[in-house]
Amino acid sequence: MEKYKTEVIVHNMVGAVDGATVFVESVGEPHFYTYAIVPIDVDQKEVNSENVWSQEGQVENAIITGIFAMIFDQ
Repeated sequence: MEKYKTEVIVHNMVGAVDGATVFVESVGEPHFYTYAIVPIDVDQKEVNSENVWSQEGQVENAIITGIFAMIFDQ
């Protein structure tokens, strides 16, 4: 499982059973939009930030698209 650390702006959160889908936009370059699923322990009222995940390839493809945009902007 890959982990990426980048600053993002959260644009929307959609509740789901035991979690939320979070739609984000990167801050700075490469510029991209993506989403992740954030598990929430409803009984303990805690966000499980250690187990955030996304659909396979979703974040990677968004980053690659942002890099291509930077390349072809030049």
